[in-house]
Amino acid sequence: PDRPDLAALLASADVAIAPGPVETFGLAALEALACGTPVVVSAESALPEVAGDAGVSVAGEDLAPGVHELLGRQHEEHTEFDLAIQEYKAALAKRPDAGGIRYAIGNVYRKTSQYDQAERWLNEEIQRNPYHGLAHYRLGSVYLEQGKPEEAISHLELALRSHPRLTDARMELGRAYTAAGRYQEAVAALKQVAASDPDNDRVHYLLLCAYSKLGKKEEAQAELATYQTLTRRRLQRTQQDVRDAAGSLDHPRN
Repeated sequence: PDRPDLAALLASADVAIAPGPVETFGLAALEALACGTPVVVSAESALPEVAGDAGVSVAGEDLAPGVHELLGRQHEEHTEFDLAIQEYKAALAKRPDAGGIRYAIGNVYRKTSQYDQAERWLNEEIQRNPYHGLAHYRLGSVYLEQGKPEEAISHLELALRSHPRLTDARMELGRAYTAAGRYQEAVAALKQVAASDPDNDRVHYLLLCAYSKLGKKEEAQAELATYQTLTRRRLQRTQQDVRDAAGSLDHPRN
């Protein structure tokens, strides 16, 4: 096919495969990536650096595990969670030693509130890789939803050792401290989040709760005022977005 036809074919594909262990310039992978199509590449080639997060590298000649993993990612992005789990498990069946697949399965189960399954798969990932910070973060969130704040704290603290700038994990840690009755520690964690993300209305609500538990009325009132201001602004932005969208429907571009 000519270049436009080739680009159209690549753009319509779910996954592209660049199997050659010897790639001079990696043009096949680059063309697919330029068309927005993720790529499965050989781990023995130089292409893993080219593909980056938009691809999967697989050792050996059987690239099917990589195809299943990428299809799982796509289903997950489209909230087709049952299909995502199916593809991830198919990848794992073909490559049981693959790193990160158990985390992916556990995280999908977490997203669908299947916390027992999420706990199982995330723990399996951590057993294989104790330094998987994101797995510790997600497992901490699962334990928090299960009403196990002390277990949550343990894993969230481990997550922050390897990912100290992971704001969401620190906010979850603040929630866990509050749930465990460790209110001073909750305030310390949440104030760090507020310092880095002052417009996050949720962290101010959590600070309001922690200060209230400590009986610090002035601080709680200040956080309440900030929370109300931020939520009002967010509502105004949403209303403006709706008005803008309605206006674009009334006056479509030619």
